[in-house]
Amino acid sequence: MKNPVFCTAGSSSALRHAANQLVHWGYEVAHFPSREVTHLLLPVPSFEADGKLKGGAQLEAVLAQLPADTVVLGGNLPALPFPCIDFLKDEYYLQENAAITARCTLSLIQQKQKTIPGAKALVIGWDGSASSLRHCYNRRERKLRSLPGMNRIGWKQSHRDMKQ
Repeated sequence: MKNPVFCTAGSSSALRHAANQLVHWGYEVAHFPSREVTHLLLPVPSFEADGKLKGGAQLEAVLAQLPADTVVLGGNLPALPFPCIDFLKDEYYLQENAAITARCTLSLIQQKQKTIPGAKALVIGWDGSASSLRHCYNRRERKLRSLPGMNRIGWKQSHRDMKQ
């Protein structure tokens, strides 16, 4: 079995980061599609509302340059004559992505120097981001409640206010 060679199709910062991480882990990343590529990494989700590949590349043109056994990785993939891994159908990926989104949301709230219980917020998430945020918030709230001198009534009142 030959060593994996990845190629990205698209120009998002997430794809650039993924390519850099793959290089860091010791994988080869090709800058252009070729017969040596074993894995094609697409954005997640992979397509715009009009059906075009995100980042402007023409999927058919990219696929035409790849061997038939190239594994296509992306999100919301159509039926393709290639082996595919659709991350948006993978429960583990969805849960991990929701947890990352929740942690980043909490981090942004903290950077704005707002208290979480005192902040009014509407969290709109996709496939679990909001429930992961609620889980992170509840876990953090339990830790804070356990600190000596923490006003438990204030926490409960703020939590009720957020639900309204």
